[in-house]
Amino acid sequence: MKINKFSLVLSFLASFNFLICNVASEGSDKYYVSLARECKDKGDRRQAIKYYEVALKVNPDNIQANYDLGIEYYCLREYEKARDIFERLSIQFPNDYSVVLIEARVYQGLGSIYKAIENYKKVIQLKPDCKMAYKELGYCYFMMGDYKKGLDYQYKIGMDGKGRTDAGYQDKLWDGKKSLVNKVILLRDEGGFGDMFQWIRFGEFVKKREAYVVVEARRNIIPLLSNCPYIDKLIEKGTKYDQFDYHIFAGGIWRACKLGLDNMPKNIPYLYADEILIRKWKKKLSQDDKFKIGICWDPQLYRDLNTGKVLENNRAIPLSIFYSLGKLENVSLYSLQQRNGLEQLDTMPEDFKIHTFNNAFDRTYGSFMDTAAVMKNIDLVITADTSIAHLAGALGVKVWVMLPFSHDWRWMKDKRHSPLYPTMRLFRQKRNDDWGSVMKEVEAELFHIIN
Repeated sequence: MKINKFSLVLSFLASFNFLICNVASEGSDKYYVSLARECKDKGDRRQAIKYYEVALKVNPDNIQANYDLGIEYYCLREYEKARDIFERLSIQFPNDYSVVLIEARVYQGLGSIYKAIENYKKVIQLKPDCKMAYKELGYCYFMMGDYKKGLDYQYKIGMDGKGRTDAGYQDKLWDGKKSLVNKVILLRDEGGFGDMFQWIRFGEFVKKREAYVVVEARRNIIPLLSNCPYIDKLIEKGTKYDQFDYHIFAGGIWRACKLGLDNMPKNIPYLYADEILIRKWKKKLSQDDKFKIGICWDPQLYRDLNTGKVLENNRAIPLSIFYSLGKLENVSLYSLQQRNGLEQLDTMPEDFKIHTFNNAFDRTYGSFMDTAAVMKNIDLVITADTSIAHLAGALGVKVWVMLPFSHDWRWMKDKRHSPLYPTMRLFRQKRNDDWGSVMKEVEAELFHIIN
């Protein structure tokens, strides 16, 4: 029996766990697999793993249990355990694209990019229409800095940067080739705030082609973007607007124009804090003569679409990791944390010193407005991989980003600096979830600066 045929029925069987339970005799391997799937559907992956392990004690050759257990380990970022399972399965079923595909994802999680590339290429040989393989293969090449080769693969499945063809937009997609002279181009909003902060740099790219640049953005960041010199007009996302010649998602321009690191816009800064707020915060912060560090530790919340349960985010750094920074002499910490994650302040020891701001911060003048002005008046920003990192980089302030072991492609592999943000320094985990060693590296670097 081939695993690819078997894997095709896995999703079907998952919808009928109650039926499997009734059919499988209690104590059998199939019985424990059904219990594991019930736990998985409820979001309890740890208990699911326990049941899969029991199933494999009953029958070590249960392919379904092995495959599902490997998936659970992968989802929990226990990549070494997942690798052991899928390497065994790939030997047993070398021509099953689904096994090779998951094995490639596991290698990505482990940072073994060359092995991941090899596997994705094999998947494409086995199943030429596997879009995920093309997509992830492209990201692997992006991580290695080879944007051209990455784009070549992603173009094959339509990832050309032109975005979705919503009603009223179909005939106006910019292909990256048509002249923009005296044309109105609408740069559309997509992704999170960090994505917008990163890709709005392409306002300069299209402005230099003599376009009139209109940017669609969420209402709360319009005040911040209004200081960008490459934007002629801002409209609120969701507003009906049809006075344009072309449109494209802001983050799609580099794909549509096939730009690489050598010709991507790098002029820094391209976002600017409000001058009045800069002066306001300069006056307030001038009373502190210590080395001032703004910190952000927790990215936005993500929830499971089925269960609503908050998902674990490997980019999030426990605030307790920053405790040692707060103990350094001549250092003051300032919280740049937005909303979620603030509850951790109440769990810190009483001797943890950090300055926080009142409820008017970033609300009176617009999201990130006070944050940007504060960043211009402190000595350093230390942050998780979140919108604060991209804002600091776009403002041209000194920023250190602490990255998880398995990180986003845009930070590339093994780089200490980001080619897109000249004022940014990258600090990387050597092992999953090991933030302690990252902070020790940060402290060592900081010691040389403040002493």
